[in-house]
Amino acid sequence: MLPDITEHDVRAVPGRSSIPPPAPAARAAVDLASRRIGTAAGEGLPIRWADAVADAARPPSNDLADDLDRAVMRTSLRGRKPMWWALFGLLQILLAVAAPVGLVWLVVIALAGWLQLPAIPTFDVGPFATPFLLLVGGLLAGLLLAAVARWLAGIGARKRGKMVDKRLRLAIGAVADERVVEPVEQVLTDHAGARAGIRRALG
Repeated sequence: MLPDITEHDVRAVPGRSSIPPPAPAARAAVDLASRRIGTAAGEGLPIRWADAVADAARPPSNDLADDLDRAVMRTSLRGRKPMWWALFGLLQILLAVAAPVGLVWLVVIALAGWLQLPAIPTFDVGPFATPFLLLVGGLLAGLLLAAVARWLAGIGARKRGKMVDKRLRLAIGAVADERVVEPVEQVLTDHAGARAGIRRALG
């Protein structure tokens, strides 16, 4: 019998995100971008140094894919709930209660009239009885509130999408700096140091 797997065990295993593996076209695009960085950075250098720069700009594709995947997993997609969220939720609950109350009230009034019982008191607002206002007002106000909430949610979704996009770009940029830019800069620094050493040796 297999032992139970706890939540701690799941967290302890380095997993991958739900993002599918990169397609060949995406891998080719990343490889092309890396080649361009290596070519541009190594322009004008001796062949051996240019080759070293090109190699530094092209880390193993599997390692780069894993690093990018971990960067995506570490990126928080959470955002602060908007202030109107709780208010609209409370109003929806009140309207959801008001409509059934109005309906039950009208049914009770109708049954009392049909059974010739004493009239059920209502508090009229102008030409409309309170139970009618509760029923119709609850339904109409609920629909209106849902439409406004959907509109506001659309605005919030676009803002949150931009925020998440920015966070993901920063995370991916950090991986690119660490796995591509920094190794290239290190090779260029080594080349500059070697040239300086040769100059000193030649006097």
